[in-house]
Amino acid sequence: MDMKISSRELVLLGLLGVLVFVPSLQYERWGIDYLYNHKRLFQIGSLLLAGTILITIKTNREIAAQFIQLYSLKVKLAFAVIILLGGLSAFYAELTDWAFLDYSHYLLILVITFFIGVITYRDSDKSQLYLQAAVIGFVCFYLARVAVFYLLYHFGEVPLWPGDLNDKALFSFSNIRFFNQTQTWTIPILASLGWFYWRYTKNNLYRWGLVILIAGWGTLVFASGARGTILGVVIGILFIWFFLVQEKWKFFLYHASLAGISIISYNLLFSYGEEGKETVLRTNNLRSYWPDVIDKIFQEPILGYGPMHYASVLLGQHNGHPHNWFLQFSYEWGLIVAILFLMLALLGLYNCGIYLNGIFDKEGLPKKKYWVQFGIYWSLIAAFIHGLFSGLAVMPLSQTWFVLICGMAMGLYFNEKKKRQIQDNYVKGTKIFLVFLVLISFVGYVNWAINNPIDRNEVDARFYQESTSSRSYPRFWQQGRIGIDQISGIEEN
Repeated sequence: MDMKISSRELVLLGLLGVLVFVPSLQYERWGIDYLYNHKRLFQIGSLLLAGTILITIKTNREIAAQFIQLYSLKVKLAFAVIILLGGLSAFYAELTDWAFLDYSHYLLILVITFFIGVITYRDSDKSQLYLQAAVIGFVCFYLARVAVFYLLYHFGEVPLWPGDLNDKALFSFSNIRFFNQTQTWTIPILASLGWFYWRYTKNNLYRWGLVILIAGWGTLVFASGARGTILGVVIGILFIWFFLVQEKWKFFLYHASLAGISIISYNLLFSYGEEGKETVLRTNNLRSYWPDVIDKIFQEPILGYGPMHYASVLLGQHNGHPHNWFLQFSYEWGLIVAILFLMLALLGLYNCGIYLNGIFDKEGLPKKKYWVQFGIYWSLIAAFIHGLFSGLAVMPLSQTWFVLICGMAMGLYFNEKKKRQIQDNYVKGTKIFLVFLVLISFVGYVNWAINNPIDRNEVDARFYQESTSSRSYPRFWQQGRIGIDQISGIEEN
């Protein structure tokens, strides 16, 4: 047996390691800022590794360029316009180094998402195994973490999950909503795998094992009051249940039973004590400032105010991001870019839905492969919805799940379709362009690191002191507000 790991598998392993082990094993003794900032550094490391593997290995450049030719001219032009306008927006922004950092970061996310599509297109079976390992591994490891702290809670050592102890978030995220975002990405794939094993196999170990994992994951949804996750997952499943599921009644009973078990489990384990009630009943009114954001978007509709500039203290916004990915890109990159992203997202979801609807009974297609793709599609819809009410497009692990899941969706879509004729002259130009984009991203990170401290302690301390508050506003870093050096004195928002 050949145990050699290819360069493309190394990319998948890097992403898998970040997604599975960082949230499950991370414990920062110095408080919540490090929980967020270190996740960002691990994410950047995995993206830089993938980018380096893409541009330094000739075969990878070649197949990536060929893969991109599978897209229509309109789609490629839309991405070209996004890249161009985003770059211009960063160039004209007031805080250029921060704008260029954010632009470079999203640019690298885009490129590596396509690279995951390439890897999946070339070997869909192995790629899906990595995806399943990432989802199941993350769920298993994290549930084990929760179980340990739950036992410690009963010994009086720690608060009930998801509590914190002396400013240390025991749930491994600086905010419980950032954990919920990972659930939005993973619940649909986990539930789809569970349905496959329950409906099409007799292997009781897998059938009941997945029931336990899904119920456990669902219990944490209710214990943390994850309204955005519930909204996205439920809308997603209702949509695809209506249009794609053939055995509607059996499918509904299975998933409704899992939801019921999760609710019962939550009530037995968590719905008592002050901590549990406080977590579920906590509410906010984050969307009250959207009218003001929309008004400012129309004041700068072409290039916006610059990448990451919603978080600028110079512009007077109240958070690091507007809790809505469309408003975020409209405000920062311009309305044209946001509309193009919206059109590309809707087009992608539409094409994937049409594709899935046509392959269920395809001869030779394994049922497991279909239901994994079903789960990916459900995941993308859930994330699309959840991202309209949260910072799902901002947080490091959520962005990493996007790279893996969206990339695989693209690769699987083209893997099952007839290959188009590819012209060599376009491939050569695309290779050069890909290398250029990755190098631009690298320069963005390096340029920022030269001009700003990676260790954020001193800068964050100054912000907290001048704002007379310990509240942080997560964006690229946990304390995500930028432009602090440009003003003296910061009013508390």
